[in-house]
Amino acid sequence: MQKNVSYLVVAAMIISAALIMSCDKNDKHPDDKCICILTDINGQFIGNKDISWEILEALDFMMYPNPTSDLVFLTFKTADSHIVSITDKNEKVLFKQSFDIQTQTIAINVIDYSAGEYQVSVSNGKHKNTLCLIKAN
Repeated sequence: MQKNVSYLVVAAMIISAALIMSCDKNDKHPDDKCICILTDINGQFIGNKDISWEILEALDFMMYPNPTSDLVFLTFKTADSHIVSITDKNEKVLFKQSFDIQTQTIAINVIDYSAGEYQVSVSNGKHKNTLCLIKAN
């Protein structure tokens, strides 16, 4: 129960500060914008009204829970090859790996990352989506 309460407290703070955030520099293509989508430990969307279902449907993957303190799960719409990368606010690549997705869900351990915001990008060769990951303590 304590973990769920912590997620809700962080979520409330983030919602009040605006959920949709651009994580990219101004010189990047607008389609490469990074958005923050808050999800619970079951992968259920707990965001706000500013994120439309069209945005959610356009994504090639979803990430949960967000925020997280240890593991983050990525669920893909298609069983396909994907390159997953995680970068910090200075665009330093902290994680990059190619996955030949068969199960459509992977787990990435972020327990050693400092608390803050990160970018999780997924590319399948045709599309690239980027979501904001919030690492809690």
